[in-house]
Amino acid sequence: MSLVLVKHRLPPVWDGQRVKWDKFEPSPKTFICPPPPPSRCDCGSGNAPLLASGAREPKPGEMFASTKRVMGRFGRWLERPTLVPAWPLRDLFAFRCPDCKADGVWDMRTDEWWTLGPEDYGPQGSERPIEREWSGGLFDLLEES
Repeated sequence: MSLVLVKHRLPPVWDGQRVKWDKFEPSPKTFICPPPPPSRCDCGSGNAPLLASGAREPKPGEMFASTKRVMGRFGRWLERPTLVPAWPLRDLFAFRCPDCKADGVWDMRTDEWWTLGPEDYGPQGSERPIEREWSGGLFDLLEES
């Protein structure tokens, strides 16, 4: 058994955005929405995982399109397009095996399941691996080395 010391209990940053994580709690018996991904751990544990949800903080100055109601000239309500400040979105769910303490995160934005490694717990957090296609050229090989 190896002991890995980590600074954060879950990644403080996810794909470049700060995350505020709730505490781990026992999994609820039923999920209404969203349905959880398969939660069986590789260690073979049959126990229900612990669950924590995470809210991504918006990037500074991030806005999104919306509409607002305004009174028109003749007393009728109109919908006008506008930009409003973004707010934190709770779309990350961390699952921790109660036996081996392995963590996995379900990213609802991309509908992907990630198994966390020691590098994900540092101040840089978890970053999506860069996937590059090799076109068969010599310059692609030189850039990678």
